[in-house]
Amino acid sequence: MTRAKRDPRIQAIVARLTSDPDMLTRIEVLLEHMDAPCPQYIHGAADAYSTFHPRMAGLDHEELHALYLNRRNAVLACFTITSGNDAHCIVDPKQVLREAVRLGAGAVILAHNHPSGDAAPSLADVEVTQRMEQAARLLGIDLLDHIIVTDDSYRSMREDGLVPSRTGSQAFCTSGR
Repeated sequence: MTRAKRDPRIQAIVARLTSDPDMLTRIEVLLEHMDAPCPQYIHGAADAYSTFHPRMAGLDHEELHALYLNRRNAVLACFTITSGNDAHCIVDPKQVLREAVRLGAGAVILAHNHPSGDAAPSLADVEVTQRMEQAARLLGIDLLDHIIVTDDSYRSMREDGLVPSRTGSQAFCTSGR
């Protein structure tokens, strides 16, 4: 008999999860999208959104995700960095950039969701993005975009002019197609 079958705490969790129809639906959606493929290359905000949306749709709390790219915008990895409550999550540039350095990433695209359904960036979103861009620049890593994801739309902070384009920055490209 496995530990999970013997442990009453685990049995209580399983009973709670399987008795709540909303929770079962969320688990099914999560499992369906857990192995959602990443595109090979990211060519713009729409590609990034198509990568992030399956991972964030339907969440009732905010999460910050990061997509790590090489210098040709090929996807190296996509990770959930942190999760918070229904109104915000704590963003620590060290968490994001530690992975970028470990992977040898030349660029990062951030995304977080707004469970409220309003994709407009808050003042805090803008400030966090500016801090992240400054920290990334010190390490020679480009912050290409910060996408705000809702269940049915997104906003690109780069397209809104809130992520600076630097001269010599790789920005989005079509190389590698």
